[in-house]
Amino acid sequence: MDPISVDVKSVMEVFARLCIICNFLADSVHLLKDWTLERVLLNLNWHCGDLFANFYITTVVAIQLMACSLVFFASKRQLAAGLLGLLINLRIASNPMLWSLEMYADMCALILTIVLATVPHHRFLRGGFLIVAYMTYKSINDGLFWRFFHRYGVKMMIAVVLSGYQLKWSSALLLTLLVAQSFKAYAWWVLPYSLSNMPIIFYLRFKFWQLISLLGGLILTAVNIQEL
Repeated sequence: MDPISVDVKSVMEVFARLCIICNFLADSVHLLKDWTLERVLLNLNWHCGDLFANFYITTVVAIQLMACSLVFFASKRQLAAGLLGLLINLRIASNPMLWSLEMYADMCALILTIVLATVPHHRFLRGGFLIVAYMTYKSINDGLFWRFFHRYGVKMMIAVVLSGYQLKWSSALLLTLLVAQSFKAYAWWVLPYSLSNMPIIFYLRFKFWQLISLLGGLILTAVNIQEL
């Protein structure tokens, strides 16, 4: 594989960091847009009162935006990773819809992706990220073609990238497959926005942006793989 030029590598790393923090940016935008609904849901789940619910939402949004800016501009990224990791566990604890092993595994994959953005040149971390991505990847059940395409095609390409074989082309193909799945399986925006649909919308939205974050981790892995 030919070395990636410094300028192209820098642009790709910036784009990768943007992808990684997309999950948190989208969550902040959602909280700001649906502040009242989130406050109602917090009250229904925890009977905490409007004052505490408003304080919780304000704190989450402020810390997420601050930490995302630190990650994106490569400033105190270890502190940013710690803050985002703490917020992930806080969001898990406060939202009963996340109380499952599957969702917690996805959250752990997201935490590892954040750490990857702070220490992008550690080869064991990159290998661990790809292994976790392989284990937490979910195939979709929408026809025989898509089941075969995602269940075997995507996992096989993750394994190929993990091996480092023809990384330039295998990474590009894997990125294409994951983007296709994002818009095929997790199109949360097509559902009517209502209180009854909130659980499925929340799940699909989280999975969509989590997959985008994994794409960012994959890009960081690809542009730094020559250092392995």
